[in-house]
Amino acid sequence: MDINNKKILLADASQNGNFKMGKYFQELGIQKENIIIVTNWLDMVNKTKEELFDLIIMNTRLDIISGVDAAQQIKEHLQWNAPKIIAYTSEKVEWENNFDEVVCRSSHPEIFRRKVLDILNANQIKS
Repeated sequence: MDINNKKILLADASQNGNFKMGKYFQELGIQKENIIIVTNWLDMVNKTKEELFDLIIMNTRLDIISGVDAAQQIKEHLQWNAPKIIAYTSEKVEWENNFDEVVCRSSHPEIFRRKVLDILNANQIKS
């Protein structure tokens, strides 16, 4: 399946981390205009109210509230139309139903790539 038109929301307080991740997704074939970058939980939650995404990649350490709580808000608000969410983190998280996948930053890059592609190939924006 072609992933060029998939929409991805990147949420990380680190501009550097977002830049690297954005470049990574462009190398996978995602169009630059389909990669939306935010640096805080409020912008992330608001973006999901404005646009539909195929995938959200988020750091669990966001400002004010945790990534776990932000993911829960998104899932509750969008319910059946919620995008898949991958927690990209350096810490252990209790993810229960909030995240579809959890990837440790120290994991081998191939593990991350495989999880992302599996989700993007299986997931289509619901309209």
